[in-house]
Amino acid sequence: MSNVFVFRIANDVDYVKNEIKLGRLRQGWGDSTSNLTGVSLDEWVKARCKNNHFDGDYEYYSSKYRNLVKMLDIKSGDILIIPKTPDYTKFTICRASGEYTFCESFGYNKDDYYHTIPIDVDSIREFSYHANEKCKIIHAKLRSYQSPINRVWLENVVEAAESVVSACSDICEKPTETVVKEIKYDIFKSSAISRFRNLGNRETEKIVKLIFENMGYEFIGSNSYDREGGDADLIFADIFFSELMDCGVNSSEISGKVFIQVKNKDGMDYNDIEGVEQLIKRTQNENAAAKILISTTDNFTQKCKDLANRNNILLIDGNGFLKLVFKYVD
Repeated sequence: MSNVFVFRIANDVDYVKNEIKLGRLRQGWGDSTSNLTGVSLDEWVKARCKNNHFDGDYEYYSSKYRNLVKMLDIKSGDILIIPKTPDYTKFTICRASGEYTFCESFGYNKDDYYHTIPIDVDSIREFSYHANEKCKIIHAKLRSYQSPINRVWLENVVEAAESVVSACSDICEKPTETVVKEIKYDIFKSSAISRFRNLGNRETEKIVKLIFENMGYEFIGSNSYDREGGDADLIFADIFFSELMDCGVNSSEISGKVFIQVKNKDGMDYNDIEGVEQLIKRTQNENAAAKILISTTDNFTQKCKDLANRNNILLIDGNGFLKLVFKYVD
């Protein structure tokens, strides 16, 4: 697992923010004489007291050195959390691509920001503090890391950072109720799916029927097979689209029907392509209908996915099935 650092920058300096986009994370208190490499605390502090208007304040600069020198601990692959960037409602997260360098601040008109950590531009992500559960965990602990450079030791924050840095940027806030539902879902997921599998295929069909009825679909048939290999366990009509069809002045190729094949499978179903083939045959004269294969399997085979994609069939595995259960069945 990577080391994680909270790296606070000068949020009111556009130069520093723009440098992030170029792969350079810069820290202040870094004039052209402040290189941290190979310099002891005493040497660095004496140089500061000599050249700065805080002349003689040894303890002040000692504190600065002790914090800034943590940059020397950052290695390639470590995760860097940058609060209040790009604005005060968000944070940026990325991975270091190398170790500390003392790099001239090209394009900046003052003698500062030479302390630099190279970062992987492709790893840069931006998030709202409330984008998801992991972002909320990070946000809740940021007050504990107020120094310019902070090593993170809390395991839950480290785990959250590992998860977030691998995700897609998300600057939208997620409602608290949604986060609560996700937590509930995650808690019960592993035990719930095995219990649903134990119920058998017929009961699983009843659960799927209940889900779609609660979603607002009208049940119009079950066990619809054509004696030639085509089959659909459940058929629904989209009530809302049917109302639009009744109001239309012309015909439409969209039927508003939904054909569903349900499979109760444990682990991996290596014959899952059968469910797709059954839907294809059953709907060969219903090309405009929606077609869905719902299975309690852990995942679908690549062969099944390829055939489903070619025939516009939606695949819902055990994970997706549980999400529907938790959302639509009280």
